[in-house]
Amino acid sequence: MQRYTTIITLAAVTGFFTSCSEKSPPADPEPRAAIVFVVEEPRLELTRKFTGVSQASDSAELGFEITGRIIELPAVSGKRYAKGAILAKLDTASLEAQLRQAQAEATRSKEELKRVQQLFESDTSSKANLDQAIAAHKSAAAALESAQKSVNNGVLRMPYDGVIGDVLKEKQEVVSAGTPVILVQGEGAMEIQIGVTAEYINAVK
Repeated sequence: MQRYTTIITLAAVTGFFTSCSEKSPPADPEPRAAIVFVVEEPRLELTRKFTGVSQASDSAELGFEITGRIIELPAVSGKRYAKGAILAKLDTASLEAQLRQAQAEATRSKEELKRVQQLFESDTSSKANLDQAIAAHKSAAAALESAQKSVNNGVLRMPYDGVIGDVLKEKQEVVSAGTPVILVQGEGAMEIQIGVTAEYINAVK
């Protein structure tokens, strides 16, 4: 009977230690790194397409300031020219004849003014004659300047370094003063013209 009791006691003690081992708290786990970010409110974007035209900011239409017939047209569309290059010429034969006449008259009036001035200084000519000679010389000089300008206006030159965009007229064609003959484009910045409806104009940035 004593042996039986001892066995029961050992079993109970073994059960007590087993129970205590199962109920012990586990060790704390290692902390883990977390990625944190803010979710923004979604934005609704609308896209609209509009047509436009791009051109050089320093583009220009060139035309003659006088009426005449084109006898030379060396300008070629798409070709690059330096500033001052001749692009077109009018027939200025009659204008050049007027220029030669104006040059001759300016020379004659200058010599006449010199002669009258010498006479006036030697008291052999009146002040009125001197004033008349001065007025005649000024008039001849103005006529010469006008004739020279007319001849110069018969030549179209490249206003700046750039490219010929288009040649609008042909050789032997008669053009009026101010009529566009050549389109030129510079090599600088570009400009873009876009048509936007009033509904979206305030949203353009």
